[in-house]
Amino acid sequence: MHEIVTTVGPSSLNVGTLQRMSSEGATDFRINLSHSNSDSLQHYSEVLRSASVPFSLDTQGAQLRIEKIIGSNFLVEGSELDIFSIASPFESDGIGINHSEFFSQIDVGDVLKIDFGGVVVSILSVNSSECHARAKVLKSGNIVLNRAIDIQGKSILLNYLTEFDEYAIGKYVESGLKSIYLSFASSQHDITRLNALLDSYQLDASSRPRIIAKIESRIGLLNLRDIASSVDGILIDRGDLSREISISRIPLATKAILDVCKNIGTPCFVATNILDSMMTSDLPSRAEISDLFNLFNSGSSGIVLAAEAAIGRNPISSVQVVNQFITGCMSSY
Repeated sequence: MHEIVTTVGPSSLNVGTLQRMSSEGATDFRINLSHSNSDSLQHYSEVLRSASVPFSLDTQGAQLRIEKIIGSNFLVEGSELDIFSIASPFESDGIGINHSEFFSQIDVGDVLKIDFGGVVVSILSVNSSECHARAKVLKSGNIVLNRAIDIQGKSILLNYLTEFDEYAIGKYVESGLKSIYLSFASSQHDITRLNALLDSYQLDASSRPRIIAKIESRIGLLNLRDIASSVDGILIDRGDLSREISISRIPLATKAILDVCKNIGTPCFVATNILDSMMTSDLPSRAEISDLFNLFNSGSSGIVLAAEAAIGRNPISSVQVVNQFITGCMSSY
């Protein structure tokens, strides 16, 4: 059976739309915690329950993201700003981030790229005990909430869950979550820790959510076989993975991950730009249909419609296209 996983957002967040998407073949409805807060999470879960559709959580995970912006959203080259933990008391102009352990691992001179390098800053000073750093803007640009931050030429160790992830899991794990999509899974140890967290809730086997590990980093790729052998499924996030490896190598990496999962017997889903043109168009492109064929023909267990379902113009039609492709093309292939 092939699955169609959808991300819930403004375009799909009403009972009628969710129920139509479900009747057209959507099998899971995912709340992206990287684009949520406690209020929106509560609202989303209430609508999903009212629609009587299965819902899941996609964690923020071990990825640096902007959680707070104070002052201007446009950073000017040559200017300075504060970078601080959202748990700290800082209120000066700058950005708050979601992982306080970041500050003990960076050094003066480190270069940070925000949202695929749209904005670039260099660290001028660090106070790890106060979870604060001062930085200089090297490349101007707009900053937006929830955008990812990468450290040029340097890897740091981040907690596999954020505090908000743990809050969300604790609040809804006993409400019948279908899956937990673990973002930036880096090792089997991450899976062990998540299983231990789920064990602490003493859930019945029938109500325990699936663990779907997202492969979107170089270290996740290196530890793929161990991760895939200890989870209920793998999700290839081609977008975030392209931050870590050349975009020209994404098709090769996707095929390699699918091959490993097929050999182990672990279901594997694929996300990012599946039906991007249907964000605004009523029909997919020929290239997107070819992409679907290649993914399913290579062993994909399902497809993730992210922006297409969350903020696109045609969430129901997007589900219909994938479902018709599965039931038509792949059933006769």
